[in-house]
Amino acid sequence: MTGGFAGNARDKSSLHRQEVMEFGRAVGKLKQEIGKDACLGLKTGRDLHEGAAVGHAAAVFSRAVDQLVRFPTVHLGRNGARSRVARVPAGKSVSRIHATAIVAPGARIAEDVEIGPFCRIGAEVEIEAGSVLMGNVLIEGRTRIGAGTRIHPFASLGQPPQYAALKAPPGGLQIGRNNIIYEYVTMNTGMSAEGKPTSVGDNGSFMPGAHVAHDCHIGDHVVMATKATLAGHVSIGDHAVIDSLTAIHQNSRIGKHALIGASTAVGKDIVPFAIADGRGPQLRGLNIASLRQWNFAQDDIRALRDAYRELFLGTGHYTARLDKVAERFRDVAVVMDLVDFITADASRPICTVTAVDE
Repeated sequence: MTGGFAGNARDKSSLHRQEVMEFGRAVGKLKQEIGKDACLGLKTGRDLHEGAAVGHAAAVFSRAVDQLVRFPTVHLGRNGARSRVARVPAGKSVSRIHATAIVAPGARIAEDVEIGPFCRIGAEVEIEAGSVLMGNVLIEGRTRIGAGTRIHPFASLGQPPQYAALKAPPGGLQIGRNNIIYEYVTMNTGMSAEGKPTSVGDNGSFMPGAHVAHDCHIGDHVVMATKATLAGHVSIGDHAVIDSLTAIHQNSRIGKHALIGASTAVGKDIVPFAIADGRGPQLRGLNIASLRQWNFAQDDIRALRDAYRELFLGTGHYTARLDKVAERFRDVAVVMDLVDFITADASRPICTVTAVDE
């Protein structure tokens, strides 16, 4: 974002303003000649003069729009207020904000943020450096967008919770660094009495139509595929993958490095490092591909295999098997991550290898 982008910007901006003023005068003349209905959809013309006025207004409007598209940038001054476009010294980065974008006073936009056409940014929004809003993006509420995040068209971030009995003020939305948020993704603010925000970690990928409801907490490097849906208060661990069209029930927990298959309805907690899908859902084994991708030691992978077999395929009472695994692998951190996840909330059902009760 250097001087080449804003070269001759002052002359172009002035030309754009002249075109818009000329368009305004033409519309005023049009109103006088053919009545107030003209601006809402012209009725049949009554003489050639009216037709000429219509044609002139249309031509001026076309030129004004052409200027708007070819020279679209405005820059923010202090406190989010718009300022005049000016030449940018070579090598200096500034916010690039399309002229059709609406940025409310008070919004905090860092340097070199790029905001495309028809975006709308609320007064309490903060966007950190290097972020890109490609166009038609809506961001409202107490929302913070981390540095380097890229948001594709028609995403809606920071809207109030979709909860009919909402009484407390929304708690905000915190999105980490270097996320990719694709088309039609929705993320809602929190609604807890303490004002805690919905939170999204770093380096995530949220594919088209994914939904993150109020008070969810999502870790780093999470992937939510197309139309994956989280209800309220869902927790997703680091490196988890939620496949397409999967719906996760409120208050569910998904462990780190877990993989949930497509079109799965999840109503139980999924332990770390596991694959789950199908009706119930059911555990299908360990997510070995993720463990290898993130360079887990081979000894840790072997220990996880043994612990998984003992916990979910062994004989005897489940609680006794859990205690046995905790004792045997007390010095193996990855296995203890699995044990700690299970014991952290005794009120939550854990997904196992057995089918759902008939």
